[in-house]
Amino acid sequence: MLGRLLILGFFIALSILVWFGNLYYPHPYLEKIFSTFVALAGIYLIFKVLFEELVSARIKDSKARYSFRKVVSILYIAVFLVAMVAIWIERPEALLVTYGIIAAGVAVALQDLFKRVTEKPMLDSSVRTVLVISISGLGNTLLFTPALRALRKRHRSIEQ
Repeated sequence: MLGRLLILGFFIALSILVWFGNLYYPHPYLEKIFSTFVALAGIYLIFKVLFEELVSARIKDSKARYSFRKVVSILYIAVFLVAMVAIWIERPEALLVTYGIIAAGVAVALQDLFKRVTEKPMLDSSVRTVLVISISGLGNTLLFTPALRALRKRHRSIEQ
């Protein structure tokens, strides 16, 4: 915990140093560097100090604590990248593809968490019928077919 607070203090000290530099030698890049260090300090405080240290200390199960810390670390990086894009890129709306790639990377990185959530049976054994409605085009229906097959395979008691 002390190490994380020292890192946070370092980020805050850098922010103050850059702020003073911008005060005496105004420049747009110094403003952006100041904003970067302030964002980094805030995001670090929220994700690494509060969530990862304080909240994860209350989780007793080591596997759940590991998963929680992994999720927090990935979200820390994702939020930091989004903040950097918002600070440094003039027109962030032109980067929608980048946001999509970041979201896909986060989804891949969090696949262990998603697997743990889906390990529990979704349907009770008393459920005999499931209604699946697909109101989209043929392409989405074809892509949805493997999910239906997996549902039937996992719950054989469901009527077809």
